[in-house]
Amino acid sequence: MSIIPYTSGFVALHLLQAVTVLVPRDPPRFFQRWYLGLIPLAAIGGVALLIVEEPRAAEVATDIAAVGTPLAALAGLVAFRLRVVALLVPALYLVAWRGSGRPAEVAGDLLIVGAAAALAWLTGMVAPRGGLVVGILAATVVDVYQVVVTDQIAVAAQALSAAAPAAGLPRLQELAFGTASMGWGDAYLAGLLGVVLAGETLRLRLAAVAVVAVVSLPFGLLFHWLDILPATVPVAVALCVTLPFRHGNDRNAPRRAAPDRRRVG
Repeated sequence: MSIIPYTSGFVALHLLQAVTVLVPRDPPRFFQRWYLGLIPLAAIGGVALLIVEEPRAAEVATDIAAVGTPLAALAGLVAFRLRVVALLVPALYLVAWRGSGRPAEVAGDLLIVGAAAALAWLTGMVAPRGGLVVGILAATVVDVYQVVVTDQIAVAAQALSAAAPAAGLPRLQELAFGTASMGWGDAYLAGLLGVVLAGETLRLRLAAVAVVAVVSLPFGLLFHWLDILPATVPVAVALCVTLPFRHGNDRNAPRRAAPDRRRVG
């Protein structure tokens, strides 16, 4: 038995997940509702449960991903730090659709990362950072439970892997590189971490990227005992490591006029 139980594809996908942290820019803040920070919990745990309870949901999700992923990635024109990158979406979609082999896989993975980062940016518009922190941690706990205690993630992953989109459209329901695969929600959670840290220094954001990438390597040793790993864990670890160093300034958060008195706390 090999000491390293994972392939280069596993490493590549986790590196891509780590880089996702850098993609979203600091979103504007509109109405802030703490409970909207639980969106990642519904996006990760809820979707897996839905697919388990209704197997046909995997086919529907696959069709939606095939069409919705490039549209969401195009939102990068306003959501990405490097907005010009979103102009590559049509070309990437063409490669993912008409290409084959590794180029098609890479193009599809980049589209999913872009779409996940854009959706994370949109989530950050309505959910306060504190709510997102709770949502990331809660989604990770549920993800670990669904992988280790139940077989819900395994069933959902198998259903999504077996599904094929209509009309020969590209498979964009999961990230894939060689024999390794990763769920949409894992990239989305990394994008949410990027939103939480979007107003911080580049050094802190790069530290988060490094933690996600480095933690994933020893974490992958769990493949000796598990067939599927909750890829949300490295993101949650990076959040816990970097959170104490945040300045905590929501620059775009709505501000209320305060009475003329000294501020404490």
